[in-house]
Order: sequence, then structure tokens, then C-alpha cells
Amino acid sequence: MKKGLFIVLNLISVIIEYLLIYLFFRFILKRVFLVSVIMTLVILLVMVFIVVFANVILRKSKIEDKNRPCEEEILKIIDKCSLVYNKKFYLHYVSAPQPNPAWCISNHIYINNQYRCSNIYLPGVVAHELGHAISGISNYTFIPSLKMSSFISRVFYLTIVALVNVDKKVTNIIANIFFIPYYIVNLNNLIFTYHFLKEDEIAANSVAAKLGYGEYLRCYYGEVLKYDDNKLFRKADLMHPSIELMINKLNFELGIKNELLDIYYIDNILLLANVKTKTFNIPKFITEIYPNAINGSNLVKITSDYVEKIHYNAFKGCNNIEVLSFKNVKEFPISVINNLNKLETIKIDDLNILNNIYIKYPNRLFSKKLYNSLVKNGIIKEDE
Repeated sequence: MKKGLFIVLNLISVIIEYLLIYLFFRFILKRVFLVSVIMTLVILLVMVFIVVFANVILRKSKIEDKNRPCEEEILKIIDKCSLVYNKKFYLHYVSAPQPNPAWCISNHIYINNQYRCSNIYLPGVVAHELGHAISGISNYTFIPSLKMSSFISRVFYLTIVALVNVDKKVTNIIANIFFIPYYIVNLNNLIFTYHFLKEDEIAANSVAAKLGYGEYLRCYYGEVLKYDDNKLFRKADLMHPSIELMINKLNFELGIKNELLDIYYIDNILLLANVKTKTFNIPKFITEIYPNAINGSNLVKITSDYVEKIHYNAFKGCNNIEVLSFKNVKEFPISVINNLNKLETIKIDDLNILNNIYIKYPNRLFSKKLYNSLVKNGIIKEDE
């Protein structure tokens, strides 16, 4: 239903825009009907050529690189999506000067090698783009692209992005001035197009979550939220919902309650911890915790079913952990024990990790607090 409405409304918007272009030529050419019609058709044909040419160039811009990022994992996602939705998808690696890590045109997924996106997030981003391909609206985004206003809007957008990326006051002033014509040019799209695209973003996130990559995507948004804090840049993006809204929607899809907007670091990756419960559930794609990786001073509970190795000084930045649960950890160095001994409070709720600690290290390494945890959980007897 929404796809059909999107097509109808955007066809109407294209007709309205070219009618206005015709009237403009009719006015400046002093009511010369035939010439006005020809000029309007010329502009339409030029826009058709640009849209078609851009698609052809993108589809033929495949980069033959044997070390493409996350290719094996991404191909798994595409195969899974093809199986679940009974639809063929195509993957392209391209280099394009635009501020997007990936995008979708019909059932073709494009990964932008020029955009610096951590490989750990890329599977989630691709799953999101597959969500666009599933919804089907991406098959018809060429319709609003036929409008002259869409082309001019893109020029303004890229100009604003280029200006705000230069850390100078004068360029920010110029960028603010550009917003006036930018919004005027986009009036047509604001009425007929962008609210559909915003809804499609939320729907694409939902597909990514159903494919099992919602956590990857949520962490990607967390990184964008942390580093992409330029208000001008955010204002210029009229086609996407706010990052905060997309995070909250993903939290709902993943069954995570409360707002998760408190950001912590692990393995140089930005993640979100639960503000209200101070809980940090480490995502499944994290299997090792590196030095100084967890720096949340207010965290009280850290859990993971997938972490296998913990490096030295992993919890150096923590001071108030009450519950620590790593069900599959295999390596737990002495320095980590020393870090845990210094914590103000500690309660380890995983018998496996307690047993591994006790077998591997002598009693002298344990503080009384940690030792009492071992006794309380029945790992050692009190008289030992």
C-alpha cells in the first residue's frame, strides 16, 4: 500500500514540478508555447539521462579487490536474505564521493570503499540496505530523482557537508546561508517524498534485526551519534530520521528496555550501555576484550555469552562492578584478577568463570572479597 502511494504521489510531484518549469519558460519566453514545451522536455530528458547514466556507472564500477572488507560475512547475509525472502541480490564494491557507507538501488547493494566505516559494523549496514531492497520502495526512488529540484538539492547537500567538515567559522556561516535555498528547493520532496523514506529507514532497521544483525547496526548508530555531532550536518539530512529515534526503534526490535544512550568503549568499538540499570550486555560479535577496553565507571553488571578471551587490564577503567558474567571465557590473565581485586564491589555470578579462576591462579592472588565470592558460590571450601 505504501509503495503504491509512494509511486502515485511522486509521479504527481514530478508532473507538478515540470508543469512549473513549463510555466517558467512560458513566462520568460513571452508565452511561446512550442518552445516552452521543448525546453521543458529537454530538461526532463537530461534528468532521465543523468539518472540512467548514474545507475549504469554504479553497476559497472565493481572493484576487483581480493581483500574486500567483510566479504565472507556479507555474502552470508545476502545468501540468508535471498533464502528468507526468495529474492536475488547483487553486491557491488564502489568508490563514490558521498557520505554513505552503503546504499541500495533496486536489488543491488553498493558498498562505498571511500567511506570510513569500521568493518565490525559493515554487516549491519549491509543488512539495513537489504531491508530497503525488501521493502521495494528503493525500486522507485528513481521517480523523485527525475525532478530538477532533487538534482539541485543534492548539489546543495554535498556543498553543505563539505563546508561543515572544514573546521572554520566562516565556512559554517556559509553553510548556514546555504540552508535557505536548500530547504526551498526541497519543498516538493518534503511534501511528497521524504516522509516515505524516513519510514523506510525504520523498516530497513527492522529487517536487519530479523536477519540477526540489529546489534551491529545499533552499534554503528552509536558510533555515528558519538562522532557525528555536527548539528548543521544533521539538519541537512532530510531523508533520514534522527539517529536517536533509530536507536530507540532498534532497542524495541531487539527487546531492549529503557533508553540506551550512555556510550562505553570496548575493543575500540563504541557500544551502548543501559543508563538506568547500568548493565552492559556485550554483543555476540565481540569475542575478546582488550586492554582498557571497558571504561564505564558506573557500570554494575557486565555480561556476555560469547567472550572467550580477556586481555590484561581489561577492566582497569571500572570501579563498581557487582555482577560479572562470561559464560565461555577461556583465558583470564593475572592482571585482570588484580583489577578485580581493586574494585569497590564485585559479585561474579558465573560458576564456570569462578572455577577457571580458582584452578588457574593461587589463592594469594585473590582479595578477601573475591575469595569470599568463591566460597559463597561453593567453588572452594571456607577452611581452604
